[in-house]
Amino acid sequence: MNIKNIFIGAMLTLTVLGGTMYLGNSVLSENNGTISRGSVAVSTDFQNLEDLAAASPIVITAQTKDEGEIFTYSDVEFTKTQINVNDILRDETNLLKKRGNITLLQTYVMEDPSIDKNEKVLLFLEKYEGKVIDELAFVVNGLEQGHFKIKDGEIISKSKEGKVKENTKGKNIDDVKQTLSAITYDENADMAEPMPKGDKQKYIEKVKKAGFTDEQIAETLE
Repeated sequence: MNIKNIFIGAMLTLTVLGGTMYLGNSVLSENNGTISRGSVAVSTDFQNLEDLAAASPIVITAQTKDEGEIFTYSDVEFTKTQINVNDILRDETNLLKKRGNITLLQTYVMEDPSIDKNEKVLLFLEKYEGKVIDELAFVVNGLEQGHFKIKDGEIISKSKEGKVKENTKGKNIDDVKQTLSAITYDENADMAEPMPKGDKQKYIEKVKKAGFTDEQIAETLE
């Protein structure tokens, strides 16, 4: 299990501060006993398609006809949506089948936007590894940063702001395919800077409560 997947498991298990996601942080902040979701083991502050391509083992176009199922785990709301894979642009895991259905796991916050019925989307994904659900599932890499609407072949970022939104304006599916051909997947592409020493103990205590082993925790802190 690589560091990124350990982090995803931890961050989807921890309580979200005030129902809001905070991206690109390298620390966990506390407020009345809850924890914000910050980038502890990996950085999710992507700049462009090249960054997403390097950090994403799975890239697909997809759509859904059903609304996601909302459920609660450890006081955090999540959505589980069955989506249909229209085209597989990359699959380093060999887990996907074209025209097959997969489970998309998301946190129920605006920074992790859901897919509207019949909406065609481009998703940069990775396999979910954690305790929120037992079945095979996938999460969007960088939340809204790895989520694009497709309209007339053009991709439209679902990010409210940020470099990805700015740097993907006017891009289309062909641009995505060219980028994926030029940029290979690197599982260490989006690793963050080391966590400040003062925050390590708080992090260790919280992820231990979430059920992670000393070995897994040590790996995320390397």
